[in-house]
Amino acid sequence: YHFSAFSAAFVDILAAEQTPDNPTWFQGTADAVRQSLRHIGPFESEYVLILSGDQLYQMDFSAMLDNHKKNGADISIATIPVGDRDAPEFGILKTADGFITSFIEKPKKDLLPDWVSDTGDAMKAQGRNYLASMGIYIFNRKLLFDLLENEKKDATDFGKEIIPESIDKYKVCSYQYDGYWTDIGNIYSFFEANLGLTQDIPDFNLFDNNNAIYTRARMLPPAKISGS
Repeated sequence: YHFSAFSAAFVDILAAEQTPDNPTWFQGTADAVRQSLRHIGPFESEYVLILSGDQLYQMDFSAMLDNHKKNGADISIATIPVGDRDAPEFGILKTADGFITSFIEKPKKDLLPDWVSDTGDAMKAQGRNYLASMGIYIFNRKLLFDLLENEKKDATDFGKEIIPESIDKYKVCSYQYDGYWTDIGNIYSFFEANLGLTQDIPDFNLFDNNNAIYTRARMLPPAKISGS
């Protein structure tokens, strides 16, 4: 998919695949990226942005990349403040001066008091005292290829293996995002996100011209009926 005849940029859809040198299907998040490196390799870049496919949000990735460059990070993780109910569903982390110092994947509720972070007054007022990984990463390209092909060639998951094992070795930065975001990978959150779209002005606003959703050219926002 080319957005413009004057640009070399494009969107390509990569399906899970089996290849002669790797006959297995994707074994986890890191393995999915590893098996897709053959498609990324031919194109020059300094950084690789990795996104999750089961989330709903509107985020300016250029701001995250600017933060990554400014801090001289090797890896950046987008993080979001969450409350007691949601924290056990995510990877929770602690930071110092913007860099991640410790990480735990899906902590039990009795461990949560040890993982409280300073998320800012507005977030604390909502009871969102923990920093959760959004599963959105920026890697320096050379490091990503080296980790997946050499150093951690048997690791299959970013959250359980690669990220926790990189914190003490590399500069892993947190980029805190405070906007609307929900993980729709489970029935409850998928249901809630759908109901949220029925509000007069939803938190996830399909009609926001400053955060347009690009799809097929004729796919304009849906008709909206309110006050009926």
